[in-house]
Amino acid sequence: MTVEIASRPPLPDDWRWAKLGEVCDLYQPQTIGLSDLIVNGQYPVFGANGLLGRYDRYNHKDPEVLIGCRGSCGSINLSEPYSWITGNAMVAHPDDNQLTKEFLLALLRGSDLSSTISGTAQPQITRKSLAPFPIPVPPLEEQRRIVARLDERMAVAERARVAADRIAEAANSLKISLLREILPLGQNLPQDWRFAALGEVCEVFSGGPAPQGQQYFADDGPFFFRVRDLGNHRRTMDLSASQDRLSTIALADVKLVPVQAGAVLFPKSGAAIATNNRALLTTDGYIVSHLMALYPTDETTSEWIYHVVSQIDMMDYADNTGYPSLRKSVVERIEIPLPPLEEQRRIVARLDARMAVAERVVRAAMGEAEAAGALGGALLREAVG
Repeated sequence: MTVEIASRPPLPDDWRWAKLGEVCDLYQPQTIGLSDLIVNGQYPVFGANGLLGRYDRYNHKDPEVLIGCRGSCGSINLSEPYSWITGNAMVAHPDDNQLTKEFLLALLRGSDLSSTISGTAQPQITRKSLAPFPIPVPPLEEQRRIVARLDERMAVAERARVAADRIAEAANSLKISLLREILPLGQNLPQDWRFAALGEVCEVFSGGPAPQGQQYFADDGPFFFRVRDLGNHRRTMDLSASQDRLSTIALADVKLVPVQAGAVLFPKSGAAIATNNRALLTTDGYIVSHLMALYPTDETTSEWIYHVVSQIDMMDYADNTGYPSLRKSVVERIEIPLPPLEEQRRIVARLDARMAVAERVVRAAMGEAEAAGALGGALLREAVG
């Protein structure tokens, strides 16, 4: 049955507008908490923003199209076979007689779902708000043709991304080899060098639970939430960049810890520890949950700490009895080589000079990958009008 939807552009012959709830089964599966995750669990766990961790059971045998409905509202992902999908994601299981899963995935990734988000204190997407969302539905053969064209374009994007990843990996290998060349191995340090615990030469800060009912505003920020990896570029998510006001719920599980420009950030919990991502702040702000920060004292520099800590696999120091996490007391005891300040600056200058060219190449490669990826979205918008 064709659904009459006002203010929608005309569609090609044999296409129709339909409500998402009429062509998909929309539901939220059973939720499990972070404490239930198992580091070496057999099955992947998917939440609002994709892969969350692992578990010893699965609740979905086939891949499913997922819509983030709490936290990362509107994010679109595809689960893996034999996965546990939590209730923070809405499963959109298409009616095979009307919609292919592949077309639905591509369509939702190119759609703006902001109109389906409700709530100010705790933004969320519900089945009630999502079910009326209008989507264009072509015949099944046309859906398959569009997906095939998208796949061709995305293959170009994938090749560009692979190339960018290889360049980033080569650049990082260059940095590692240079560090190994410069930094002493074992216990034999050059004259005037010494080993120092991070707690001796840095103040160590850690985000954690927040006082309940407290509100924060963008003018209090910026608020650095978690370290993310963009190829060879490290940055943090700044919550105040896109929000004029941060609600109680948005920061309900975090504690604001002030840090100054020059602090080195890294993940302190979850699978992010294994990524070994690092960020060097260039502005004052606050760290919140999921992050730990090192602020150097007079004996060292931020750049030295950043480069040296970038080569430490923090997972070696994490508590893996359940959900991976780093304890402040453990991080404070990690030993690093420490030369005199002038030697630190000289080594950092050599590192920066050697990495500058590689980073420019990486930025160019990542730009090409993003441009290639945009082709798929452009093709879909062209196809659906």
